[in-house]
Amino acid sequence: MKRRMRSSCSKLTSIGWVFTAAFLFSGCVTPNRPGEPHPSPLPVAAPEWHDELRRRTQTEFATGALYKPNPDAMPSGALRLTPLIVLNTEHADCAVENPLYAVSGVQDPPAQPMVRVDYGWQVRCQTSRSSPASVERYGLSIVLGRDGFPLWAQAARWSNDRFEPETVFVSRTLEDAAIAGFSSPLPGRAYVIERGLDEAPDQVVAGILEDGPIPMGPYVYMDPLRAGVVTILCRCSPSQVDNIIATATYDPLDETSKVRRQDDSWFINGAYPKLRWPSDDGTLGRKGNDRPR
Repeated sequence: MKRRMRSSCSKLTSIGWVFTAAFLFSGCVTPNRPGEPHPSPLPVAAPEWHDELRRRTQTEFATGALYKPNPDAMPSGALRLTPLIVLNTEHADCAVENPLYAVSGVQDPPAQPMVRVDYGWQVRCQTSRSSPASVERYGLSIVLGRDGFPLWAQAARWSNDRFEPETVFVSRTLEDAAIAGFSSPLPGRAYVIERGLDEAPDQVVAGILEDGPIPMGPYVYMDPLRAGVVTILCRCSPSQVDNIIATATYDPLDETSKVRRQDDSWFINGAYPKLRWPSDDGTLGRKGNDRPR
C-alpha cells in the first residue's frame, strides 16, 4: 500500500534559470501524512523465500483428505478452536497421527493477558509399498483476543528436538488496526502489521486470517511431501480443495498439564511473533464486542 509522493516544480523557460532552479529545488519533497512511515531512500527487497511463502498460500489441491476433531474427545472451548486439517492426497497416501493440544496464557504484548491454544500432530506419508514411510511433526499456535476470536495463528515444524515457528497468519481485525495506526507497510513488506526487515528478517506474515462469525479453529492445508503447511484459512473462506475423497476424526491428547509444569518440549517456541502492535483502544478485543457469538 505504498503511496507515491510526487511533487512538481515549475518549468523554467530561461536557460539561465535552469541551474539556479536545480540548486534551489533539489530538496523539494512532499511531507508524509501523519502516521505514515518515511519511505526508504533506496528500494528494499525482501528475501525470495518471503514471496514464495505468500505464493504458496494460493495453492489449490485437486483431491484431499479432511481430518476433524472428535467432538466427544475434547472440552467444548478447545474443540471450537481445533483446526480442520486438509492433506493433499495427489502425491502420497498420508495420515494424521498422535494429535496433541494445550491451553495456556500469553502476555505482553499486547498488554492484556490472552489465551493461547497450541496443537501438535505428526503426518505419516507412504509414497510406495517398497519405500519406508516418512514422518514429520507439525504444530499450530492460536492466540485469542479478549473476545475469544483468533488474533493470529502461527504454523511450526519439528526441528532440533522442538517446534520452531515458520509462518504467521494474522487476523483481518489485527491488520485493519495496524492500517489505522501506521497506514502503509514498511519497505520490503506486504502487510502493515509486519515489522521492518532489519528487526525481524526471519519472520514473514504469509497471509490474512479472515474473521469468522463466531470464534472457531481454522482450516490448515498441508502438502506434507512438498511444503508442509501451505496455508491457514478461516472456515468462512472459500475452499482450496476441489474434492474431499476421505474424512476422518482425530482425538487430541490434552497436554495442558505438561505445559503448566513448563515441560514444553513439543510446545511452540516464542509466545508471540514480532509484529507492529497498534495502540490497544479495544481493537485487540474488538471494541464494543459487536461480533456475534
